Amino acid sequence: MSFPVATAAEVVSAIQREGLLNAGLPPVSAALQNHSGELARFRSLESEKATGDLYPDAQFAKYRDMSGLLARIPTVYQNPFVYAWLEDFWAHHSAAVYRQADQPPPRFLMASAATGQFNANAISGSDQSAILIEDGLIFFAHRAAYIVSPLLFRRIDGNRFVATGLPEDLGPSSPLYLASLEVAQLVLDYLLEGAVPGVPPIARTEADDFSIRHVIFTSLMSFVFEHELHHLREAREAGQEISIRKKVAQERFDALWRFVEKAFEGESRVEFDQVRMERLFHAHSEEHFADLRALLSVIHIGRESGTLVPAIDGALLFFFLADALNHAHRTIADPEAYRAMDGMNDVGLVLNGLVLEESHPYAHMRLKSLLENQEAFSPSLLNLLAQEAGKLKGFFDTVKEILTKAIEEHEFQIGDLHPKWCFDARRLLGLDPA
Repeated sequence: MSFPVATAAEVVSAIQREGLLNAGLPPVSAALQNHSGELARFRSLESEKATGDLYPDAQFAKYRDMSGLLARIPTVYQNPFVYAWLEDFWAHHSAAVYRQADQPPPRFLMASAATGQFNANAISGSDQSAILIEDGLIFFAHRAAYIVSPLLFRRIDGNRFVATGLPEDLGPSSPLYLASLEVAQLVLDYLLEGAVPGVPPIARTEADDFSIRHVIFTSLMSFVFEHELHHLREAREAGQEISIRKKVAQERFDALWRFVEKAFEGESRVEFDQVRMERLFHAHSEEHFADLRALLSVIHIGRESGTLVPAIDGALLFFFLADALNHAHRTIADPEAYRAMDGMNDVGLVLNGLVLEESHPYAHMRLKSLLENQEAFSPSLLNLLAQEAGKLKGFFDTVKEILTKAIEEHEFQIGDLHPKWCFDARRLLGLDPA
């Protein structure tokens, strides 16, 4: 997304303000409330130990000087607590990935906003770039990783864990079913309230699996950031590699368009805008490539740190959470149209996404593209990816069944969704293909 006449901070500020307005919050009041609330929260911490207990995923002791933190946040609408976490995360991630890299990542501004899109967005301003993350994604992903990790790994001793299969017991009091209920409730909280409640849980006893949960969670976040970094690089890329990608995408679209012309010949009720669909098809193709680059980065981190399997699980968890959110959102907002998608094959789903002008391909289609990429992954790695994806699919199939039943029983309708999920941020974010 390029905004050549506005700085990155100006673009981010405009999106944050629009998100607050959409949620019914006066932007200035919300900004002041954000700052005052977080100032009180930080200043009430009496020790570094208290800080670590509250927020184990970030080194918050260094942020006790709030004047320094507030001087660094990019806009008046930015939540300082979230920004502090983003700073810490990026410092840790970049050290793991780029410490010995020949080319450092592009410099960018970090921020969060109520975009109503379960992802982040890469923004190119007139002065620098930015990565803008959905403001509820971090806590939602943290809590989901906490719930899922004990199903995927068993502690041997100390900080040593072994990967396991999903429990076979699906009874109402089984760990698998109880975890499915928790994740389903998380999804509904996120959609109906705009965020998951409370501060993310932390490990307080030796029986907790904080270490493995932390790897899964941070790997999910690494995947999100590396995906957006691809888009920032893409804006500056030139040469043979990107030309080949565009050529391949064009050949695929041409084949798709020939299918459209043949399948819908003479049906005036179906109108396709070829130019818009072609532009969006190219954008969707880059999303698939960004997924590939991001997953390769996460695999690199996992191999270097000896945590390959949980790192892969973290990256894959992103797709299953996105799919569960999409399932619940569409079941609430337009159940008839969503049910009509059940019988669609891959071509139909691609066309559906293009006609509806989705910003990204559907999450399960993105995952399928990765699992079938025989050029990028060795047979053994493809088997590992398929194995871990199979575990998560089994779990999330149950989650979606619970969501469907809960939505039908409570008769949730589109008006029950938090306003952020009804906010069309595509034009503001520069995602409109026109």
